[in-house]
Amino acid sequence: MTPREWLVALVLVLPVVGVAAAAVMPRSLLTRAMTGIAVLTALAALALAAVALVEPTHRELGRWIVVDPAGGIILGVIAIVGLASALVSPQFLEARRESLFQASRADRIYWATLFAFW
Repeated sequence: MTPREWLVALVLVLPVVGVAAAAVMPRSLLTRAMTGIAVLTALAALALAAVALVEPTHRELGRWIVVDPAGGIILGVIAIVGLASALVSPQFLEARRESLFQASRADRIYWATLFAFW
């Protein structure tokens, strides 16, 4: 695989890692681990967005994905919004008083959902 293909793979795989980690991470490490995975996900997405913007004539980033400059802008915005959401999530989760889910599972479900839609 080329370096670009590895970058694309990271952008696609890191949110899946976040979903899986939310399910198995010890509760004491959950917030730190999810924030760390969010930072890595955002960095990978911003790097891919930069590649799309810096080299607009090279739209093919591998054999199976194409990102044009407009897609690079969208990817960068999604990375920034996703990272901002993840960084404010710990404060939101601490202040939350109610949930649709059991208290023991609510944080895990929140983080898994955040990464699933990222």
